[in-house]
Amino acid sequence: QIGAGQDLVRRQLRDAEIVSPLDGRVLVRYTDAGELLAPGSPVCEIADLSDMWTKIYISETQLHMVKLGQHVKVRIDGSDDVLAGTVSWISSTAEFTPKTILTEETRTSLVYPVKVRVPNNDQLLKIGMPVTVTLDKSR
Repeated sequence: QIGAGQDLVRRQLRDAEIVSPLDGRVLVRYTDAGELLAPGSPVCEIADLSDMWTKIYISETQLHMVKLGQHVKVRIDGSDDVLAGTVSWISSTAEFTPKTILTEETRTSLVYPVKVRVPNNDQLLKIGMPVTVTLDKSR
């Protein structure tokens, strides 16, 4: 009977273990050790910071300069660090420039969102960090 009880306790401990489905950094913890959780409740928010992306906005007149898979330079604001990026998505529909864009004259313009994938193996980029993306004008 003791052996069966030990097996039951081991199984319960194994079932209570929480394992992340991906490698990454914990951004937000929703619970503390020892708390009782309902099945399916989130424990924390995890992000893989080794592969990040940034969204840029380009005007219709610049649209011809951007192609999927195109290599771009990503400069971290306030730093001399320049990372290599790749255009991974280009919107097919225009939208009004988001209010977070800093120049007043472009806030009311129609623009096309573009996602740029940036490998971040050295962990130089942080979530929400402003960057400047430079496109190759020869394309």
